[in-house]
Amino acid sequence: MYVLHRDDGSITGVVTGDKHYWKDLIRVGHKFLFLASEDDRIINFDTAKYYVDVEKKIAGAPHLECLCPMEPMALTVDKTEIAADGVDVARISGIPLGSTVTIAADGRIEFQGEADDDEIELSAAEPATHIITVTGPLQNLSTSVQVVAR
Repeated sequence: MYVLHRDDGSITGVVTGDKHYWKDLIRVGHKFLFLASEDDRIINFDTAKYYVDVEKKIAGAPHLECLCPMEPMALTVDKTEIAADGVDVARISGIPLGSTVTIAADGRIEFQGEADDDEIELSAAEPATHIITVTGPLQNLSTSVQVVAR
């Protein structure tokens, strides 16, 4: 099995081929890991929950050691309920710098942007259920928290 990936280690796909298929992949410009199909860990793995550690690969580590599971983010929310008065604030911290933060209220996106701090504050003037989703960096799974303004 060949795990295809970008320069940053994000996985773009998985293909099967014999142990000589790598020549074709190189010819068309793919970056890849070759993983033996008999390894139980890689059978039916979810490509959305793994990444390739390109630094390990460049250092010459065995390809199986370069396939790494993404870890959940350790987000902290100081309040899951706030007053809908525009003054009360919930603080969400533990956000990795450079992550994409999306705030949706009752299904509509109110904000989307890159985190330039490890904490955001949320207040609301109207009652709504807010879902704050943090995506990235590559080594982390996307994580969501909910704050309700009443």
